[in-house]
Amino acid sequence: MRMLVVTIVLALSGSAHAEPERSGFLVGLSLGGGGANACRDCLAGGGAAGELHLGWWINDRVAVGYEAWVVVGDANQLDTMSAQGLGLVTATIRVAPRWWVKGGAGLALYQEAHPLDDQLLMKDSEVELRGFGLGTAAGYELYQSRGSFVVEASGRIGASMFPDHGGGVSGALGVGVTWN
Repeated sequence: MRMLVVTIVLALSGSAHAEPERSGFLVGLSLGGGGANACRDCLAGGGAAGELHLGWWINDRVAVGYEAWVVVGDANQLDTMSAQGLGLVTATIRVAPRWWVKGGAGLALYQEAHPLDDQLLMKDSEVELRGFGLGTAAGYELYQSRGSFVVEASGRIGASMFPDHGGGVSGALGVGVTWN
């Protein structure tokens, strides 16, 4: 336990070297957990979450890009599987040496399947919805390399609106990496 506390303190304390270089192409991903309630007829649930982002630094403080993230339902429920995802065009702004915020708009997706019932009852009850999505995120860089690599903790909140099915929200917390 003591070693874990020391590791966390060292990661959060920062280092004496300069910030990573932020120019050109960037790519990253994160994994964690989250929850979603996609629409009025959709399943609400929580489970694993993941995101992938890529983009381009306009300058050392502002980047534009694309971000795709998903929150999947409870993996222990084999009879019902659900996932909500967002595909967003984003703008990222660095607000402090280790802090960033981003926002974006784009496509919202929801998928629900009942594999056991469908196989046993010989039917197809899969639900797929496409709509409009908005999302925002904030992150803190736990580790900054001398080059262009960072390890970061981030949180995301998204809103989805599906025609004839209403709207919902999703959120996720994760730890990831980015190469700037």
